[in-house]
Amino acid sequence: MKAVYIYADPNKNANIEPYVEVISNRCNELSWESPTVYADGFPNVKQGGLNELMVKIEQGKVKGIMLFSLEAWTKERHKFIPVVGKMLQNTKELSVACAPGLGVLHGMKDLAKLEGLFVSNEYFSNLNSVAVKVGMSKSDKKKGRPSLMDTDRDFVRQVAVLYNQNLSTKGIAQRLGVSYHKVYRAIKHLQKEGESDGKGHN
Repeated sequence: MKAVYIYADPNKNANIEPYVEVISNRCNELSWESPTVYADGFPNVKQGGLNELMVKIEQGKVKGIMLFSLEAWTKERHKFIPVVGKMLQNTKELSVACAPGLGVLHGMKDLAKLEGLFVSNEYFSNLNSVAVKVGMSKSDKKKGRPSLMDTDRDFVRQVAVLYNQNLSTKGIAQRLGVSYHKVYRAIKHLQKEGESDGKGHN
């Protein structure tokens, strides 16, 4: 069987639909039909999670696996290699839905490519796009895009500190490991706030 694993931070109370949208597009690109979905971190989703998936993988029942992202391991990198390494050892192909440019990985020889996603602008840009959709799905406003202050206040504060140190938009993006576009949005928000306060940002 082909399997998909989707992880969301349980503290975000995320809606699974935006994640499934990305997964579905990637499955269509790879001609994967009806993969079995495993998920963790979604309060209203009853699918089995990573533990159940790993049992199937170790039993040799999973021929291909697609990860939505590597978010489950970004803060605990020591868990990344043993978990994903076991997936690569026991499946014929592995891909990441939020990084279609990576293609399909075949075995442990490709693990280094996967680790490279942690610094990939394409990867974090795609993750941010999904995060915005998740924010919109939870917003009371049915129209318009939620501001970064609604979805990521800490990030905007970090940008403000670096912006006030006269770092360029590109420099801030590189320092924080996020996309240029996300930093640009944050700066525009800060400039707008500055104008409304009558202070401005030079």
